[in-house]
Amino acid sequence: MIIGLLGDRFANARAPFHADVESTPALVERVTSARAQVDERLDTVLRAGIASGRFRADLDPHCVRLVLSATLDYLQRQGHERMSMVEACEGLYDMLARGLLVPG
Repeated sequence: MIIGLLGDRFANARAPFHADVESTPALVERVTSARAQVDERLDTVLRAGIASGRFRADLDPHCVRLVLSATLDYLQRQGHERMSMVEACEGLYDMLARGLLVPG
C-alpha cells in the first residue's frame, strides 16, 4: 500500500521532472525532508508490527525502507511497462512476504 500510494502521487512524473527537481537546491531539500518523514512513518509502522508480533522481531527496518525506496524510484523513473502500479505493488508484497524459495 505504501508503494502504491506514493506511486499514485508521482506516477506521471518522468525523467525531465526528476532532472528539474534534482538540479534545484530548494526542491532537493524539500524532497529530502519529505523522504525523511516517510521513513519516520514507515519506521513507526514497522516497530508497531514487530511489537504486535505481525512482523518478525529480527526485521531490519533500514533494509525494508531500502527495498521500498528502490522499488518506488524504479517505478517512477523507468515505468512498469505491462504492469499497473497495483500489480507491481502486489507482486512486490508477495515476494517480500513469502520470499523466493519454495517451502521445503
